[in-house]
Amino acid sequence: MLSATRRPGQPTLAWQEHNAGVASRTLIGKVGTVIIAIRGGERAGEVRVLVEGIAHYYLAYATEPVPAGKEVLVINNRGARQVDVEPWPTVPPGSIGPPDGIARGVEEGL
Repeated sequence: MLSATRRPGQPTLAWQEHNAGVASRTLIGKVGTVIIAIRGGERAGEVRVLVEGIAHYYLAYATEPVPAGKEVLVINNRGARQVDVEPWPTVPPGSIGPPDGIARGVEEGL
């Protein structure tokens, strides 16, 4: 006969569902690094994302190809360790502000 009780150390279903929701919310908005190039469309690559100090690896999809080594922003969690990403711009050392035409200050009257 099957036991209706859980084994010691085994998480409850409520705990598992709660953590799945928390993981999804904490993943979106994180910046990761492309490990295996993303080819674009439905052709996945692989990204490494640090979540609470621990490296996690996900299959990653983007609308455009993203080469290995580039940083990306997680914009959607598909579940089953799959995410949608978009390129995250890196600011070169020594640059002061965004490129021309991106964002202008109030002082300029725009």
